[in-house]
Amino acid sequence: MIAAPATPGYARPTAAWKARITSERSRVQYTARPRPKRPSRLLLIRPHDPSRPCYFSCLPRELRLQVYEYILPQYLFLAPSRHDNRWMKERFKPALLHVCGLVRLEVAALLYGSTHITYYLSSFQFRPFGEWLTTIPKEHVTYLAKNRNLKMYLDEDIFEPVMKDMVELCERFGNRYLIPKGDSYKQFIKFCQLARWTQWCGDHSISKKLHWNYSFELGPRSDDWEEDMFLILKSLHSRFDSYLWTIANPTIQNAWKRDVRKRTMKRELQKMLESIDKAWMAHCRGLENLQGVYKHARSGYSRCAYDSLRDEWATKVANVREIISSW
Repeated sequence: MIAAPATPGYARPTAAWKARITSERSRVQYTARPRPKRPSRLLLIRPHDPSRPCYFSCLPRELRLQVYEYILPQYLFLAPSRHDNRWMKERFKPALLHVCGLVRLEVAALLYGSTHITYYLSSFQFRPFGEWLTTIPKEHVTYLAKNRNLKMYLDEDIFEPVMKDMVELCERFGNRYLIPKGDSYKQFIKFCQLARWTQWCGDHSISKKLHWNYSFELGPRSDDWEEDMFLILKSLHSRFDSYLWTIANPTIQNAWKRDVRKRTMKRELQKMLESIDKAWMAHCRGLENLQGVYKHARSGYSRCAYDSLRDEWATKVANVREIISSW
């Protein structure tokens, strides 16, 4: 018995219909979709004169980085001027950044990521530092954030601002008519300068991304090594009293009535405290080692004076650390 076909004969296409459909489909032309013309994302070193050979472009990336290291500076000390800071901005614009895209990318990673940069923070004047940060392109700030060689150099003396700035500081953080005159007034001005710097660091997103420590480099001050180390310790103690000890001064804290943002200041104050305490401990170890080597050497200080200064330092640092931690 023959099985019936699945499709009836009247529903199946004829040979003439198949030939006509095939010829019509063959005449249809499909045009390719137009693609937008986009520049290539591949970065290459293209020579200025293509007819001449460029051997530098043929070097591998590792050798090109070694060439950059010979050209770029390893240490940069930025000291802003009170009148013109353009020269400080130009020091971070070497000609290599304007060669081509690939060289710019490689040089920026090396320049901003590994250079030892020291900024001279005079009297906590942050405006030149903030202006310098705005000159760095946003894509290069990521390299600067990875740099662990950033330092803020703090001078021993904090210079008093001009009368106009002094009045603005007092009005921002307290009532200048209620602050006792004399040394307390000067200490309050120094505290206002410190508070303004730490609040700026806590408010701005760029400064939060950067990681810097505070530097207190001190050169020799006498011919006696032991006496010189003792003078360095006294200088660090003087800086601590000028900067951080104002936090523990009850007279100054009672006068601090406005713009009280302790949590914003906490991170930067802790960083500053740990940096100066680390420098103090390093010089103390150096002085004690010298005392063991030169037992009979004459020195211009007494052991009692050193012990008294060391104990006073430990007490003050503990008090300030406890106050900052409570914020």
